[in-house]
Amino acid sequence: MKRVVVVCVAVLSCAPPFQEPAVLDRDLGGQGDPPKRVAPQYVPDAGEFVFPDAGCCAVRFAYPAGNELAAELFGFTSPFRPSVPLVRDAGVWEAFVCMPRATIQYGYRLYVPSDVADADAGLFEFVSFNPNAPTLRSREFGLLNEFQGADAGSCAELSTTQYGDTTVIDAGPVSVPFDAGSEEPDAGADGGS
Repeated sequence: MKRVVVVCVAVLSCAPPFQEPAVLDRDLGGQGDPPKRVAPQYVPDAGEFVFPDAGCCAVRFAYPAGNELAAELFGFTSPFRPSVPLVRDAGVWEAFVCMPRATIQYGYRLYVPSDVADADAGLFEFVSFNPNAPTLRSREFGLLNEFQGADAGSCAELSTTQYGDTTVIDAGPVSVPFDAGSEEPDAGADGGS
């Protein structure tokens, strides 16, 4: 044990004496300017802000809600590719879409539950159209709607109310009155004999 103490004393006596490290002097940039004590000068309002023309106009598309569980707008070009989901609000399926000033064909894809009692029976999908908006016949889907924005020079000139109209169109009066009792019975080709 005495040897260990002697060795430790010898090692410690050979070490250089302790010196304090020198203080590093460095520039601490990036602290910025001191806070301003004077408020900036008031600049009056520049007037009404007008959004720049994005090349499209916001249009409300709507379809009267029934027993559907979901609905979407679909089409064959942008902005309806991919389909635009519709949101149900107070008995109406609706969505706002930024539409280009062009002529675009679109339709409504509705998903209704099956009448089967099995919960896993799935949904039926069928295609419909809004009768208040302009329609166009397609070979694959029958009647679809057509957005007609090609003639509008600006969004203000574009008439968009018809695309969001969900009122039922009245077919009007029947052109030929039907009275089942006014005609005499047909006697046949032989004149009734």
